[in-house]
Amino acid sequence: MRAISVHAFVIVLGVAEALAIAEYRTWSAATGGFKTEAELIEVQGTNVRLRLKNGSERSVPLDKLSAEDQRYAQQHASKPAGAKNARLEKLERNASRCQSAEARLLLYKVFCQDPETTDEDRQAVTDQMLELRELAEKHMVWMRGAWTSTEQFERVRNQANSLMRQGLELLRLKQEDGFRRKFADAAALEPDTIRADFLTGVLYAVVSSDYLKSKQAFEKCAEREPDNVAVLNNLALVELKRGAAPHALAYWQKAIEIEPNQHIVQNLGRLLEQTGEKKITASKRSTDVASEMYTGLLSLEKFAPTSAKHGWIYMLLDEDLLSLARTDSDKKKEGSSAESVGEKRCLNEGEECSGSAIAAVVSGVHADQGGSLPPLDPG
Repeated sequence: MRAISVHAFVIVLGVAEALAIAEYRTWSAATGGFKTEAELIEVQGTNVRLRLKNGSERSVPLDKLSAEDQRYAQQHASKPAGAKNARLEKLERNASRCQSAEARLLLYKVFCQDPETTDEDRQAVTDQMLELRELAEKHMVWMRGAWTSTEQFERVRNQANSLMRQGLELLRLKQEDGFRRKFADAAALEPDTIRADFLTGVLYAVVSSDYLKSKQAFEKCAEREPDNVAVLNNLALVELKRGAAPHALAYWQKAIEIEPNQHIVQNLGRLLEQTGEKKITASKRSTDVASEMYTGLLSLEKFAPTSAKHGWIYMLLDEDLLSLARTDSDKKKEGSSAESVGEKRCLNEGEECSGSAIAAVVSGVHADQGGSLPPLDPG
């Protein structure tokens, strides 16, 4: 049976007032190049705050919207009831991805310090913060549905890392079955993270060019983290490689609604470039949709156009999740020093996928043959 989201559950239980006031409509950029379904939360000076259908929120300059949308926003400027629930839901969703109590507590502190957070919202998270403070003082970590000690967490993490290092060596030796078994065992050890399945998806796409198996791995990630932009971007790329441009565009549209970034702009522009050069076959409808998405993002004046120096961009997870090195405590016990780990965020498919490319993936190094992308705007 499909799980019911917190937001849907609250509505079902009777937040009738919020349901009655909520009004999702199509919002368009002033240039006409970008559209999205969203609900107006409030007008903040020269910006409007919108809630997308996935529960995420966006602040958009009023003058970047169509004249019709600007009039609508001014006429409905009051904040609808129940808006706080979406912010709390987003906080809980982000916190659930943090395994350490310290990391979760930090998110709650940032939430409470946010000027947009109401006193009512701060009061609503008081109990959670008190509990997290106690857990953080004990350095507890969430693992397998319960809070456990850092030592136990690191033992499991090191076992999983060891299995994945073995899997990488087998992949290097063209032993795919062994690679797949090792990574499956690692995923079973750490059911609270998507990192083993995510790395499997990246490696099948970039190293083996097996886009069906890459898709299957990323779909496992999406089932557990449906609003993970890196997963959605990578699913879009493998769908495109499999000749399913409409599916690719659907994934990119969802990613844009959650958190647009320069990598998605790069990929959309490259898609348009390659369809124009007849290197990729796509229907006119798909090309038109991609054009609207691409120009709509550029109209926000936050992103650079697609660069010819870069290829397709696979996004990566956080550096700590991708590192397969031993944990700090283990290194101290062995008297070894920690290896330096580079900044992550993306991997260019055009790179020579040898051992260095694989090392780039698992350490989170940005391995782009054409040079580094500009710093990302958090969007």
